[in-house]
Amino acid sequence: SELNFGHNNVNIGLNISSFATFLRKENIKYHLDYYEKFVIVVIEGNNLQIIPFDWFNNTSGDYGYVWPATARLDETKSKLYCQGMRMSDFVIDLNNPAGKPF
Repeated sequence: SELNFGHNNVNIGLNISSFATFLRKENIKYHLDYYEKFVIVVIEGNNLQIIPFDWFNNTSGDYGYVWPATARLDETKSKLYCQGMRMSDFVIDLNNPAGKPF
């Protein structure tokens, strides 16, 4: 929770060249009664990038019933190829993560 959105330089102590996942960040606030709190986390060496997953958070459908589960990072295209629980596969353009996935 102490890390900021965007790029964070963190010595994570792991030998990871690139990794992407979805996490919940409890201190995300929206002006909605009903929302999710997912972020996309991309680790590349000591660079840890935290991106709000606004498309999903604001339109998640059935709270607690569907959620993003896995992500495969394509560094050359800056894309995440993703699967979720009880939702269709989707692709996220990391250059425009707030945009609707395709």
